[in-house]
Amino acid sequence: MRQWGVQIPVVDTSPWIFQGFIIEAGGDFFDPNGKWVKFNSPEAVRALQFILDLQNKYKVHPPGASSEALWDQTAQDFIQQKTAMMYLSTGAMTFIRKNATFQ
Repeated sequence: MRQWGVQIPVVDTSPWIFQGFIIEAGGDFFDPNGKWVKFNSPEAVRALQFILDLQNKYKVHPPGASSEALWDQTAQDFIQQKTAMMYLSTGAMTFIRKNATFQ
């Protein structure tokens, strides 16, 4: 079985995980008026590059455009011990607690 260090649901219509990476890179997700999203800012580019580096440079994240890391798959991979860490909503905690065979 292939195991990964981290898994992030990067293929999703909800941008809140990517938003966290942009903020961590020192950027803002929205302009000050909240009228547009700053996807092309240098900070957003750095955030995306970091995620790509996890996949391609450091090889600690599943590869590929989709990386098969959708919401449900990420939680499944974690409880099956295919990934050591995951970025996911706390909404998945009940599923994980009920189904994980480890502490």
